Amino acid sequence: MDEGLAALLAGAGALIGALVGAVASFRGARIGAERALEAVLAQVQQQALAEHAHWAREHRKTAWIQALDEAANAVGALEEMASRCRRGEGIPGDLVERVRNANTVLSRGAIHLNVWGPEAGAAACVTLHSKTQHQFRAVLDWARAVASSGDTEAAARAYEDANAARLDAYTTLLYLARAALRDGMATST
Repeated sequence: MDEGLAALLAGAGALIGALVGAVASFRGARIGAERALEAVLAQVQQQALAEHAHWAREHRKTAWIQALDEAANAVGALEEMASRCRRGEGIPGDLVERVRNANTVLSRGAIHLNVWGPEAGAAACVTLHSKTQHQFRAVLDWARAVASSGDTEAAARAYEDANAARLDAYTTLLYLARAALRDGMATST
C-alpha cells in the first residue's frame, strides 16, 4: 500500500471518528439540555405550589384574626352592657350596634374559615356566633328588666349562663386558632 492511500484511509478514519464523536456529543448535549429543562420545570412547579400554599396560609391567617378580633369586639361590648345592667343603667344604642356589627362580621368570619379551613374552625366560629347571639338576647332581656324594674336577678342569671356558654365556645375557637396559627397553618381537615 502506498503512502497516499494510507494517508487517505487514515484521514477517512479520522473523519468518521470525528463524525461519530460529534453525533455522540450532540446527543449528549441534547439529553443534558432535556434533563436541565425538566429540572427547571420541576423547580418552577414546586415554587408555584409553595407560593400558592403561602398565599392560602395568609388568607387563612387573616380569616382567623378577623374572627378573633370581632369575637373580642362583641364580647367587650357585651361585658360593657352587662356592667351597665349591674349598675342599673340603660344600654346606649351604640353598644347595641357594636354587638350587631361585630356579630355580622363574625358570621362572615365563619364563612371565610369555611373556605380557607380548617372545617373545625368554621364550625367553632358558627357556634361562637350562635352563643354570642344568645348572650346578646340575654343582656337585652336583662336591660329590659332593669328598665321596667322587673326581676333582674333571673335576667342576670340567664345572662351569666349565656356568658358561660359563649366563653366555652370562644375558648374552643381560640384553641383551634392557636393550633392553626402556631402549627404551620393547619389545612382544611
